Amino acid sequence: MREQQIQSAIIKEAEKLGAYVVKTIQCSKAGVPDILMCYKGRFIGVEVKKHGGRASKLQEYHVKKIKEANGVSGIVYSVDEAMELLESI
Repeated sequence: MREQQIQSAIIKEAEKLGAYVVKTIQCSKAGVPDILMCYKGRFIGVEVKKHGGRASKLQEYHVKKIKEANGVSGIVYSVDEAMELLESI
């Protein structure tokens, strides 16, 4: 499954749960996670990779900074992993 297909499925499932979801296309800050959400009052950043894919150091940095700011963030390889992030809230 391509990353774009995984992203679309994650967005669909998160919206079913009532999350506000934005898919980043291009932004002024390199390395920002692919999907940004607000769910149950928490900021969430989801970096999506296909199986075998790797996050860049910059992407890992942004995941770390979101967590340091008390947000929820992670690098996921499937819809299930993304839903686990939401369930952790």
